[in-house]
Amino acid sequence: MADPRVVALLRRREILELAIGQLLPRVRVFFVVGGLLVLMASAAMASVLLVRSTSLAPVGIFMILAGLFESGIGHLGRSGGPNSNPWQTAGVVHIVAGGVTIFGPGVLPGYVLVSIVGMCLLLAGLIWMRMGFAMPERFQTGVIPLSAGATCIIGILLILRWGANDPLLLGLLLSGEMLVRGWSWVALGVVMGKRAE
Repeated sequence: MADPRVVALLRRREILELAIGQLLPRVRVFFVVGGLLVLMASAAMASVLLVRSTSLAPVGIFMILAGLFESGIGHLGRSGGPNSNPWQTAGVVHIVAGGVTIFGPGVLPGYVLVSIVGMCLLLAGLIWMRMGFAMPERFQTGVIPLSAGATCIIGILLILRWGANDPLLLGLLLSGEMLVRGWSWVALGVVMGKRAE
């Protein structure tokens, strides 16, 4: 009898293989989304550093937009079946984190807010990590695990309440995570473009 973990890995690999097959003709989408994430992360950092506002609304808005773009890539990569691929799931988790970042400060204590956002980032990082190891061999790259690791680390720092009382630090951590994610999309586009030739 087959090991359930091996079966699950093969199933994830099959879903990713179908998604990549759908996305290969549109590999430029990875560059566009990655570039947009880098620009939004830079704008979020600028809003935090230059304005020094206690409002995290701009950062949350950029996080929601980034999640929507990632969900869009996931939607483009669907093979017509009911299963979503990991890009869609991670995008939705980032949208939730962005929504909590925008609407949480008026409702939740700081430590609860950063814990929820941290759990969202940790979950998204774990999804990306599993995806990195499930990628078809010809598309495997160290970029995805590195990006996933950075997202997980930032999520853990937030769960440990880093930034709970400092909107500047929280804004920088969230912007930095988005910046790393943007560059990982660009790098993934490069790898997919080269290996598809």
